[in-house]
Formats: sequence, C-alpha cells, structure tokens
Amino acid sequence: MMIELNEELYRKLAKLVYIGEWVVNSHRANEEDYEFTDIEQHIYSYSEKFGCNDIIEYDEEHDMYLPTKDMDDQVMDFIDEFLDTNKGDFIGFN
Repeated sequence: MMIELNEELYRKLAKLVYIGEWVVNSHRANEEDYEFTDIEQHIYSYSEKFGCNDIIEYDEEHDMYLPTKDMDDQVMDFIDEFLDTNKGDFIGFN
C-alpha cells in the first residue's frame, strides 16, 4: 500500500510521530525499551525528500534521524499545553 503525502502533510505526520514517541517513551529510562523507534526512523528518513531538513536532521554519530531544535520547540508547545490542561487527570502526575 502506498500513502501519498505532500510537504505540508509530511510535516504534520512528523509532528504526530514525535508526539506519539514522546508520550510512549519519555518516561522510560532505557532506550532499548523504546517500542516505536523503527517506525519513527522510517518516517523521519523521508525528511530530505520532502524538503524538511529544518525539522528532522540525520545524526551521523548516532546513525539516526532526530528532530531539530525548531521541531522540538514546535512540538513541545503541544505537549506542554496537553500536560497543563490535563494535569489533574493523571494518577500520580504532578
């Protein structure tokens, strides 16, 4: 199956992948336990083809695609808003 995306949709998908990965893994101390790294890396690997090197960059040292500081700033606004809005809804969340 093929999914067609333009640059705008790819940018939105990359942000959703970032948010999803953050929700699943931000509390895990051991990177070996990260469940979705494979799909995250697959989606991020298309960043250059979509002209999105401003939000995803390849890190040769770690042999991984990583969100840029700009992407981090954009997405953390969503995460912070979610956490602020739902702070009392999570057991044990401060």
